[in-house]
Amino acid sequence: MRTIKSYKTLTIFFLFLIGVVNYLDRSALSIANTTIQKDLAISPMQMGVMLSAFSMAYAFSQLPLGALIDKLGSKLALGGSLVVWSVAQAAFGLFSSYGHLVGLRVLLGIGEAPVFPSAAKALSEWFDTQERGTATGWVWSSTCIGPCLAPPLLTLFMVHLGWRGMFIAVGLLGIPLVLAWLKFYRDPDAREAMLIHT
Repeated sequence: MRTIKSYKTLTIFFLFLIGVVNYLDRSALSIANTTIQKDLAISPMQMGVMLSAFSMAYAFSQLPLGALIDKLGSKLALGGSLVVWSVAQAAFGLFSSYGHLVGLRVLLGIGEAPVFPSAAKALSEWFDTQERGTATGWVWSSTCIGPCLAPPLLTLFMVHLGWRGMFIAVGLLGIPLVLAWLKFYRDPDAREAMLIHT
């Protein structure tokens, strides 16, 4: 039986990995924007709207989705978030219509909004108060490491796969992650059961 200490370590690992992939996905358009502008004849102003669409959707989704996280719990909320944003990201590589692309950026923002509130809830469920600072530090470090990895990694993908292939490839990274998260994560009752058996 997995010990509570090893379970906590895996929780941090999964949340960190999800955070890194999250930042890879949201950075993709910044890396590919000039190539997309030329390929699809999109003006700088249109690209500005497309880039802002994510941030606006992300910001305005925080409060309503925070309430949904409290209702569904971290497992389902974060799992659903991964599915939505991964589909939106991969689909971006399949469309050429400006309206569709803006809509997919909005969907990406909505899909990514629950990630860190869900992570905070998961950490509060599995870590005692005196442990949460360290656990939170590890998980939130993904918000710095993801943007550091994005330029070289996404550029490499784009060089070898084209901008469309890059979006599809990065979007598909979320699929094994969501399957692993849904299989791995347990609700807070499991923590009490582990404590009883240790």
